[in-house]
Amino acid sequence: MKIAVSYLNKEVYEDFGTAPSFKIYEIDEAKVIKSIIVETHGIEYGALAVLLDKYKIDLIMTGTITPGSKSACHSNNMEVMTGMNGNADECIAQYLREG
Repeated sequence: MKIAVSYLNKEVYEDFGTAPSFKIYEIDEAKVIKSIIVETHGIEYGALAVLLDKYKIDLIMTGTITPGSKSACHSNNMEVMTGMNGNADECIAQYLREG
């Protein structure tokens, strides 16, 4: 499984559509086995779904997302979890603990 978190300075970036980067976590057996940071280079909103699809993302975690961007993510077979905030690594750890 791969999870992308909207990301800036180790924190979950509030808005999916304007995120400057995403931290992508590769998960195996409920553990992070690898992570990378992907810069968005000015790509915004629904077009981010196309960018993230190249990394075969299963789940996006972010603070907020517009309905159009969420639809674009779903069209690329990515689930979306909103309401995330704080340290990105800690959010992933909590998500994995809670299953």
